[in-house]
Amino acid sequence: MQKYLNRRNKSLVIQLGYIQELADNAIQSMKLDGDLKRRLRTAATNSRKVFEGIVGGLNQDERKALMRTLQHTEMTLQSKSEVALNEKEFEESQDLFCEIYDAAQDRCRACPEGEAVVRDCLLRKAFIAYKLPVYDDENEDWECPYKDRRYRK
Repeated sequence: MQKYLNRRNKSLVIQLGYIQELADNAIQSMKLDGDLKRRLRTAATNSRKVFEGIVGGLNQDERKALMRTLQHTEMTLQSKSEVALNEKEFEESQDLFCEIYDAAQDRCRACPEGEAVVRDCLLRKAFIAYKLPVYDDENEDWECPYKDRRYRK
């Protein structure tokens, strides 16, 4: 089980968290009953159990950050043309994120190997608090997901 979530997986987990609400809204709005209502409630229950299982396996700080994000997130549908515009904005903002990460590498204390030390890192806690995406989502449990592998000792 992952202790940290990359941006894509975090988005997927958040979507799983909203399936229960979506099911309730669909049942009420479309006035579903009988077999369709039962099937939708079953699907919502199963997705909630998956959501709880994933969230339960996360590191405590990551879990808190995810729950905070859930409170400030709303699911919406977006047309593909809007997505294309947002991708351009995202690419431009990626350059700014790279600047932040590069500056942070200079301030990184290069925590010695050990999950407890990495978990207590103030820079990492700041990244989580401001919901910055992890730099490296393919790291070991004892490695900081915000540390660029090129800078690791």
